[in-house]
Parts: sequence; C-alpha cells; structure tokens
Amino acid sequence: MTALCTQLLGQTGGLGGLYLPTSQQPGYAARFDTGNPSDNLALGGSPAIVFGSPVVTSGGPGVLPSIALQTLNTPKQYVDTGVLDTASLTVVLAAKFSALNTDGDWGSTPVLVSNFANNETGTLQFVQMGGSIQLSVSTATSGISNIGASAALTSDQAKAWGLYAARISTTSAGTALTVQALTAGTSGTFSSPAARYISPSVKTLQLGSTPAGIFGAPVSLSEPLLFPYALTDDELAAVVRIIRARAAAFGVTL
Repeated sequence: MTALCTQLLGQTGGLGGLYLPTSQQPGYAARFDTGNPSDNLALGGSPAIVFGSPVVTSGGPGVLPSIALQTLNTPKQYVDTGVLDTASLTVVLAAKFSALNTDGDWGSTPVLVSNFANNETGTLQFVQMGGSIQLSVSTATSGISNIGASAALTSDQAKAWGLYAARISTTSAGTALTVQALTAGTSGTFSSPAARYISPSVKTLQLGSTPAGIFGAPVSLSEPLLFPYALTDDELAAVVRIIRARAAAFGVTL
C-alpha cells in the first residue's frame, strides 16, 4: 500500500489530484517542483491564491521543492489555500526556518498556517515561537486564540528541514490539540471541555500568513497537506512515510 500510494502521490491523472491512504482526502495539497505555485493537487481541489511573488525552489540533490513566505514586511508573500476552516482538521507539512524564535516576540514569529483575516478574527495559529512549534485555537468568541499545545525545537532543528503535524479534534467532549515536530521527535497535547470557536468572518486557511502583518517572519514550506478532520495515528503515520520517501528522493531526511 505504501509503495502504491507513494507512486500515486506523485501523479495528477484523470481524477486531477493526489490520492492518500486516509479515510478522507485532503482539501489542499501542494508540491512546488512543477507547475504553478497556485496548483492544488487535492482531488477536486480548487486552485489556491498566491499573494506577492514568493520565491519557489523546484528542488534538486539535497534541496526540497519549496515556497518561501512571509507577511511581516511588504510585499507580503503568502498562500490562501481557499480551504474553509473546520472545527476538526489536520495540517502536515515540512518547514525550514532562518532562526529559532526563543523570546516569544510576535514580530519574529514565522507562521505555518493560520486563519487570520486580521488581528481580531484569527482563531487558529500554527507557528514557530518561544523555542517550539505551537498550535493555538480559540474556545471563546473574543476571536483570540486561548488554548494551545507545543513541541520543543532546538536552533539547529529549526534551521534544518523538519516535518510537522497539527491535529485538532472537536467533539461533544470538547477540543483536543496535538502538535508534533516529527523530525525532532517532540510533541505536545492539550484538551479543553469547551468546543472550538470559529469566527463567522474567518473563511479560509492560509500558509505563511497573517495578512494584517502583525507577524509572519520568513519560512520555507514544502509538501503542505490540509485535511478537514483529525487523522488517526495510523493515518498520520502512513502520510508521514509517504512524505519522507519523497524527501529522501531529493536526498533530504525528514
């Protein structure tokens, strides 16, 4: 199954997208070695909107295909995936940072994924700050993320390619968060009896972005996947194997 799905992951055939060994397919999937950076390779997925003119690296020996994003400075460079935020979801991607943000300064915080339309309506942020990868969401109607989980990183780990996953599960029992720095081998969890809140003004998930510019330091992203539910451990493990196999073909260990 893994070998087959690894092959399928590299193809866009008559169905117009990728296929992964998960109970639901991602709403957004991208790779940056061929085609347009707005391409969404998810089955039935619509093209993303790319803001600015981000540098796209097509990859090669020892180099992962990637896109360089930031919204802290002008011109802002980010990707609106067009995928609607959902109460439960999974993010899987590879990332590489120029530095480890250890002081918690928002101005030097790289963003992996957020749903920020502005500073008041962001209720999900998957970022690197405070010496860790952090996943934060809101359970209140204030529009401010108020619960979170984190996975520790060292400076060397942040500056090298790493594989990261964030899972949000919202049920009648409340909200459970899991964040994993898979290459570093660290993880964190948090649970709350409160349901996750999504502001009605927040529409889509974005890569590398808080469009208001309150933060969004440079980050390079590769192999991003957005699922509309929380993957099981077995599903995540299968997806991770596929991404690692593709990275290994470029000579990169995730």
